[in-house]
Amino acid sequence: MFDKKVKAIGVSMLGAFAGMALLGSSAASANVLLNDFVSQASNGGYYGGTQGWFPYGAITMGFADGVGSDPAPPAGGAGYSWAYMEPGQYYGHFTAQNWAYGNNDLAVGVWNANSEYTADLIFPSSGAHEWLASVGTIPLTLDIQFGGGAMGTVDQLDMINVNTSVQDTIIPITIPYTPNFDPTATFANITMEISPGYQYGWDSSNPNGIPYAAYMYMSNVQLQSVPEPATLGALGTGLTMLMIRRRRHA
Repeated sequence: MFDKKVKAIGVSMLGAFAGMALLGSSAASANVLLNDFVSQASNGGYYGGTQGWFPYGAITMGFADGVGSDPAPPAGGAGYSWAYMEPGQYYGHFTAQNWAYGNNDLAVGVWNANSEYTADLIFPSSGAHEWLASVGTIPLTLDIQFGGGAMGTVDQLDMINVNTSVQDTIIPITIPYTPNFDPTATFANITMEISPGYQYGWDSSNPNGIPYAAYMYMSNVQLQSVPEPATLGALGTGLTMLMIRRRRHA
């Protein structure tokens, strides 16, 4: 009787540890939402810009959610709030700054606890802000800059390629980064750059051309972590042991 109780307690404890491992894994990989781009009227937690983003080196950006005077969401993006972003042909920089994030999600500790930057993009196929499909696949660069600490100002550049000929459709992007930023840093500048470059359709000398005012739309900007392989292995081992113990006592 005593032996059965001990074994039962062992199985129960093992189940608890496995549950804790699951809970820990979930907490470690929980996404941090940086921006959902609700309208300026409900822009709580941000002190400036378009939820903390500014078109430095670009032409303009703002909210696209159909609230008040805000333009409507793009085709393919109904039901979500977006930021419209007009990069300019050759130099499209959009920068998020930590001082404008009252929720502190641009703090260095948050970035060091994660390893991927994710977002949803849409490139429109028609209208005044059409993005010409002929632009095709181009680089999108993420410049993560932290400074003001013991290591001075340090930039980390990461890049992916985006197929802009996929239009009126949500394109999820994931940009991996290395989370080894100076823990004593006091400021952050997070810059996305996308520059479509010269296209004949935007050329003013082209009699059939359209004025260059192409938009890219962005929403659901998040940070997320990828569980370490060792953590996944330990979790799998714990669950396997739990299954074996339960089978023996079935």
